[in-house]
Amino acid sequence: MGGDSSNVVVEQTIPSKFIFWNDTNTLVRTNSMHPRLHAKVSRMMSWYLYPNYDYYMWIDNRFNIMNSDVVESYISELGDADALFYRHTEFSRGRTSIQSEFDFIDNILKNENDHRHEYLNSRYGGQEYENMKNQIQTYLNDKDFKDEVMIETGCFVYSKRLIEKQHNIMIDWMLHNMMYSINDQLSLPYLLFKHKVKYKLIENTTVWTDPRINGK
Repeated sequence: MGGDSSNVVVEQTIPSKFIFWNDTNTLVRTNSMHPRLHAKVSRMMSWYLYPNYDYYMWIDNRFNIMNSDVVESYISELGDADALFYRHTEFSRGRTSIQSEFDFIDNILKNENDHRHEYLNSRYGGQEYENMKNQIQTYLNDKDFKDEVMIETGCFVYSKRLIEKQHNIMIDWMLHNMMYSINDQLSLPYLLFKHKVKYKLIENTTVWTDPRINGK
């Protein structure tokens, strides 16, 4: 989990270990890695830092686990797939692809009156914006890639099967965040395609409305 021990987590019906990621349990590289990039290490490389688990689950620090069967429920939903993700919350509003995600950011960056401008500009303005443009073009230049999926990465689950493959998508995901941009939602759909990952999408709820991680 991203965050700290203030997040609510109850004991689970199956043996589970929870790690609250922060600067005390990851290698802080102040002089060589921006904090936003450093945050990707725990999100994408937990399997490397804590090996030999059957399943891994990432949850942003905005969410809580209030019920004892949450982990079991996600693993059951994962089934024989290698990974489980949420379709983007604003899919119905047109954020359905990596191109549409870039266009969404682009429109806000060009409108200083938008209340989201300052926040997105601090993350994706300047050189990061140019990097994202190059990133999108690189992906779309692959004639076999169909840009028709947008994923929200605030919570996801994957099996050890995913990281035992000859080409580990989690390493590539980290690499693309280093090479292109820290917008991990841009690189994930393309890498899922490129690695031929067998994954499932949660579509009957969103990461923001699923009661499993949004309990009060």
